[in-house]
Order: sequence, then structure tokens, then C-alpha cells
Amino acid sequence: MKRAWIVLAALAACAARNLVGSVLQHDDGQPLTDVSVHDVDLLFMIDNSRSMQPKQERLKAQFSTLIAKLGEFAASGHPATYHIGVVTSDLAAGPLPSAGGGTAPSGTSGCRMNGSIRGDGGRLVNVGAAADKSCRPIDSKGGGNFIVYDQLHSGADGLPSNNFPFGQDLKQTFSCMASVGDGGCGMEHQLESVYQALQPPMLVPGGPNAGFLRDDALLVVVFLTDEDDCSAPPDTDLFAQDGYTLKDGRKAFDELGYFHSFRCTEWGIKCGGKRVARDQMAARTDCQPLSQAEGGKLFDVQRYSEFFRNLKGDPRRVLLASIAAPPDSVKTIFATCDKQQGSYLQDAQSCGTTAPLNDNQCMAEGEPYQMCSVVLQHSCQSQDAALFGDPAVRLSAVLSAQFAGNLPKHATSICDDDYSATLDDVAAKIRNVL
Repeated sequence: MKRAWIVLAALAACAARNLVGSVLQHDDGQPLTDVSVHDVDLLFMIDNSRSMQPKQERLKAQFSTLIAKLGEFAASGHPATYHIGVVTSDLAAGPLPSAGGGTAPSGTSGCRMNGSIRGDGGRLVNVGAAADKSCRPIDSKGGGNFIVYDQLHSGADGLPSNNFPFGQDLKQTFSCMASVGDGGCGMEHQLESVYQALQPPMLVPGGPNAGFLRDDALLVVVFLTDEDDCSAPPDTDLFAQDGYTLKDGRKAFDELGYFHSFRCTEWGIKCGGKRVARDQMAARTDCQPLSQAEGGKLFDVQRYSEFFRNLKGDPRRVLLASIAAPPDSVKTIFATCDKQQGSYLQDAQSCGTTAPLNDNQCMAEGEPYQMCSVVLQHSCQSQDAALFGDPAVRLSAVLSAQFAGNLPKHATSICDDDYSATLDDVAAKIRNVL
């Protein structure tokens, strides 16, 4: 997507409010005036890992901001037909290497010892895992696992034609979909989840996402996440738990570090041209995605830039937005691993840097974090301890690669109390093409 149109949000420090923001601008400087659409496909990628539920609640509460704008557009003579869908960041993390260096039995992964090795697999969410019991599912016969909101046609009640479940309106139906909870894999595959969701096998008749993506529609993707992307190939050994033996005979912990999301940092980004080593506690500068050619274990971000650029034939028909943490404050510390209290706690007495890392590792994913480890410090933290985020270096690289010149000055961070600025900006860019 080297010449795509994008919305870029959430790229600066929460405390300073020096936020890089949202824009719709081609890299040759030409405004988007020759693209006109009446169909908009709006896809929300909502992180469903541990710690995300408070952020999901804010998004749901402020979704009415976007609804109001879409209503204003229709009232002013610019109606459209909207498809609105949700995918999660959970593609599991597998396969899990076995002690012999092969793969464990089917249905196991670094994040799960049972259930699907693919997690949610990029499938559109009909009703979220944490939705209220009163939520009703969308009738798949009426438009698949996504909302259809057609302002070009009216129902018997005079309102836009839709496929809402009986007794639910647009906000309620979206809230039920977006209540994905926080039980997903902590090794988030934000970019790959969207990529998989929009692949032909998922979209063909009978596929889980059939009917969502329309050829002539504007595609808008909004990422809501508090960690960076950790999208990796399905045959990776990156997510082997600590006691497993890799193909070269080495223990996973010795080769890859403790089984914790810091692996995504160590094997996914570089700072100052070097991989982020787990034995160096320091603030980092000039941080960028680490390619596989440089020893990285995640998918190269060009996979996603090129995908979005080529998806529609005309890259101007794709908008990307994020509500994420600033990418430019990368710091590694030796600290307690309890993320439930907001910022990591650097404890000089119990986490002295001379202690052997093998004896001071985080406990396995899904268990209480009680020990001390090398961690990636949050790049933003609100006064509300539930609002924090880690630097989104890879995600930001995909969103910002298309700019050729000055970046805009308006956005929303995952640490903000109010996400409506990004939703307003997304609405404004939709209006530009209606």
C-alpha cells in the first residue's frame, strides 16, 4: 500500500498529547476528489487479549459519535450502504513445538492447550465472547456475520434498511459484536487477522465472512489495540513455551526468551539497527520493524502494506486507522510482570539486574505474573490505571509508510479517555468520498 490513502492515528505520547493524527492524502499531494462511492465496508480489528476490556468499553460507548455522523451525511443528501464487521487479534500462537522438535498434537498452540490452533482465525464476530446475555445474533441469512445498514433504502418503519436482531438498534448491535472480551491470545496478530479476514477463502459464498467485502466499496479498517502487532508465520517456533525443545536441540527459553509478549519485541523490532536484546535495560531510539532477512521471526510488514495497496486495485479505496499506543517511546526494564496494576513496577530490591534471568522469569501465559523479567515498558499510561499501551512500532509502520511529507497533528491514543476524535476523523474521510 505504498501509495494508499490512509488514516493514521495514535502515534504520540499520551501525557504530552503531542499526537500524530488522521488524514486522507495521496502521496503525490492530490486530494481525494475523483473517487466517489455509495458503499462503505467498515472493519474493526479489536484486540481481545488480557487488559483490553476497559478499552473495548470506551469504543462501544463512543460508537454513537460515528453513528451520528453517518446519519448527518444521509440527511444532507449523502447516504450510503454500510457493512460493519468485527474481527479479533486472536490467531492463537502455534503450532506448539513438542519435546522432540516436531509439533504437538492438533489443537495445541503457544496460547492454548486445547481448542483451535488458529484462534478466531480472522472470522467475523457475530456476538462477542463477553457480550451481555440479552444480545441476539445477527441472522446470517440477512447479511452474514456483519451489520448491514442501508441508508439508500428504507424499511417498513421508515428507518434505513438493516439486519439488526429484533429489538436492537445499530449501537446495541455493534456493542454486542464488539464485546469480544479479554480471553484471547496475548501474542496478538492484529495485522494478520485482518489479512486473513479479507482472503478469498473467507469471502466466497459459504465462507465465514461471505458478502462483507464489496468490490466497489470504500474499505475502512480501524485497529483498537494496546500492544504491537506480533503476526508470525503459522510454522513459527516463536511461541514455544519455555520447557520445549526446538529443532536445534536448544530449549525454547534459552533461544527465544521467556514465554511472554516481550518475544514479539525481541524478534519483531530493531532499535538503532540492532535487535532489542533482553539483557539490556535502556531507552531505545530509531525503532523499526525487524525483517526476516535480519533474523526476525514475524511476518515482514511489507506483506500488509502491499496487501492493502493492491486489495482494491485503486489504493485510494482503502483507509486505515488506529487507536493504539505511541511507537516512539521504547524502553526495556527489569521489573515485576504484573500488568493488572497499569505500569510495570521496577523493583530494584527484588529485581536486581545482576540476578540470573533464568531464575527470574514471568510465569506462563494465562497464569498470574508474579516474578521479575525483562519487559517492554508502556509508552503511555493514563491516570486511569486500566488505560495503558505498549509502543506499536510495527502497526504504525504499516499505517505511516504511505505518507510522503508532513504528518497530521490530530489523533487519539489508546490511553485517552475519549476515542471520539478518531471516530470523527474516520467519519470525515468517509464523507469525502460519498
